[in-house]
This record gives sequence, structure tokens and C-alpha cells, in this order.
Amino acid sequence: GVTQAANTYFGKTSGELTLAESATLAGLLNAPSALNPYENPEDCKNRRDLVLKTMAKRGMITSTLATSSSNEPIVLRER
Repeated sequence: GVTQAANTYFGKTSGELTLAESATLAGLLNAPSALNPYENPEDCKNRRDLVLKTMAKRGMITSTLATSSSNEPIVLRER
């Protein structure tokens, strides 16, 4: 689940994830293999940004927060 994914990709517990990291994991659900951040970082980032943009569009977060989170680099746990 989320706890395992948080540890696998970021070396964190789910409670320690940033908004950007959480959006990254949420975006992976669409196509986990194709959006694997280790293998396809650019598509993973694009999907994360789409998740953030959608959250802002639906009023879940502000557009300012979506933009600042989109600017956060995806820093993965070393394999």
C-alpha cells in the first residue's frame, strides 16, 4: 500500500511525505510500470504535475501550492 510505496520510493513513512511526493505516488496508480520514477522520471513528473493541477482545479489545494509542489524535484531513495 501507501506505506510500502513511500518507503520504496522515498525512504519515508506515509506521514512524512510532502504533497509533491504524495501526488507522485497517487499518479503511479494510473500506470505503475510506465510511470516508474526510476525508469521514466520525466513521465512520472508530468503525471505528478497533472495530479497537482487537478487537485487545484477541484479546490483541494491552492494553485500557488500546486505550482510550488510542481517545482519540487523528485528525490528518490537509492536502490
